[in-house]
Amino acid sequence: MTHSPAHRGQRGFSMFIVIMAMFVTSMFVAAAYAAANGDLPMGGDSKDRKISYASAEAGLNFYLTHLGQDPDYWTKCENVPAPNASDPNPVSKYWNGSGTDKRRWRNVTGSTAQYTIEILPANGKPACVEGDNSTALDMKTGVLRIRATGRPTATDPLRRSIVANLRRKGFLDFLYYTDYEDSDPQSLATQSERTDADTYCKDKYRWQRPASGAPSGYNCPEIQFVTGDSVNGPLHSNDSLLICNSPIFGRDSDDKIELVPKTNDTVQSGSCASNSPVFKGVHTAGAPAMKPPATNTALRKVAQDDGYLFAGKTIIRINGTQLYINNNGTTQTLGYPANGVIYVDANGACNPIQYPAGVVYDDPVGCGNVYVSGTYSESLTIAAPSVMRLSRYVRVPYRRAVPMTRAGVLRRDLRRCAYCGRKADTIDHVVPRSRGGAHSWENCVAACRACNSKKADRLLEEIGWTLAKAPKPPNRAAGGVLVLAVEPHPAWEPWLSEAA
Repeated sequence: MTHSPAHRGQRGFSMFIVIMAMFVTSMFVAAAYAAANGDLPMGGDSKDRKISYASAEAGLNFYLTHLGQDPDYWTKCENVPAPNASDPNPVSKYWNGSGTDKRRWRNVTGSTAQYTIEILPANGKPACVEGDNSTALDMKTGVLRIRATGRPTATDPLRRSIVANLRRKGFLDFLYYTDYEDSDPQSLATQSERTDADTYCKDKYRWQRPASGAPSGYNCPEIQFVTGDSVNGPLHSNDSLLICNSPIFGRDSDDKIELVPKTNDTVQSGSCASNSPVFKGVHTAGAPAMKPPATNTALRKVAQDDGYLFAGKTIIRINGTQLYINNNGTTQTLGYPANGVIYVDANGACNPIQYPAGVVYDDPVGCGNVYVSGTYSESLTIAAPSVMRLSRYVRVPYRRAVPMTRAGVLRRDLRRCAYCGRKADTIDHVVPRSRGGAHSWENCVAACRACNSKKADRLLEEIGWTLAKAPKPPNRAAGGVLVLAVEPHPAWEPWLSEAA
C-alpha cells in the first residue's frame, strides 16, 4: 500500500489539535474546581452570618415577649429572672466592646447558636441602673434602645447585632386627644351648671350620658365638630365624635384617626343634616383605649430632675428657643429644659378658688397658676396642680426633623414593599448608596427581600420599575406639641414620649 506524505502531515496536525483541545479542557476543569473549592468557605461563612442574625432576632423576640408580659421589665435592667432552671438569664449588663466580654449567652432552642441582650444606656449614662429610668430611657424622645447579638456557636468569634428602638405609644403621638367628648364640669360658668354636669355627665362616655332623667331641657355640654372644622394631625378619642355635616380629620395617610367605639364611633348631631366626616387620615374604629392617669404628680419629680420646677404664680413667654419666665416678680431667660418638662407648684395659700369661666386673674402670688404665651419651636410639657391660662394663640413655626431609622421607614410604609406590595422585612435605597444615593427618608423605602435582592444596585429606570408614590419624611403631630397638664401620678413618666 502506498502512503502519501500529505496524509501523514494531516494526521499529525489533527493530533496536535486534539492535544490542544484536551489541554484547554483540563484548564477549565482545574479552574472550575479551584473556584468551587474557594466558594466552600465563603458559603459556610454566609450560612454562619445568617444563623447569627437569626439568633439575634430570637433574642429580640425573647425580650419583646417578656416586655409584653411585664411592661416594667425594662426598668429592672439586667436584673431579671432566668427563663427557666436550666438556662441563664440572657439580659446582660451593657458591654462597650473593650475589656473582657462578660455578657451572658443563651442557646436558641434546639441549636448551638446563641444570643445575648443588652439595654443600651441613655442620656450619657454608662449603663442601665435599676431604679433610675433615666439611665435607659431617652428623656427627650422616650426611646428605649435594645441590642440583641447572635453568634453561630459558643466558640465562634462571628457576631451579628440588631438594635431596636422601642417607644410606648403615648398621648403626645396625637394632635387631638380626649377621654370624654364633653366639657369638664369645672370649666362651666355657674355653680348650678357645674353641679348638673357633675351629676349627669362627668366620667361618662356618650352612650352612658343620659338621654332622659336629667332636668327638662338639659343637655351635657358636648364637643361638636361641624363643617369647616379641621383637625390637621392625628387624633385619638376614647369616646365617639359628635358630627355636624362634614368636618375634616387628618391631612393624609400618615395621620391616624383612632376612635375606641367599634360601632357608632361618629354620631350625628340632632340639628344637622348629616353625619359625613371626611377622613383624610387613616380612620380606625374599635381602636384600643388609652386612658390618662388620674393625676400628674409624677411630673413634679421629672421636672425637678432634668426640667424646671417653680413655686407660685409664674408667667411664661415662649420665643422660639428661649423662655422668658417671671416667677413671683423675678424674670429670667432660659433655654428649653433638658427633658422638656416644666412644673409650677403652689407656694402658700391660694384663696378663693376660682373657676376658668369668668375668672379674674388677680390671684395671690402663692397660687401655682401659670400664664403661657408666645411662639414655640419644640415640644414642651407644662404642668401645675392649679390653673393654667393660655394667654394667646400658640403655634409651631417649623417642624423638627424626624430621625431616619430602619424601623421608622417600615412603619411609614406600613410594612409593605414599595415595589410589589407584599410584606416588607427590610429597607432599600431607591438610588443605591454605591451610586451616590443618600441614606434619607426621601431615598429609602420598605422592601421585601426578593425585590431588594432583584433590584440590587440598579436604578429603577434600568429595570423598568416605578414607585406608587415618592417617599418622604413622616409627619409629626403639628411639628411639636405644647401640653398644658393640670393636676398630677407616677403613671405619667413612661408616657413622656415626646417631651422636648
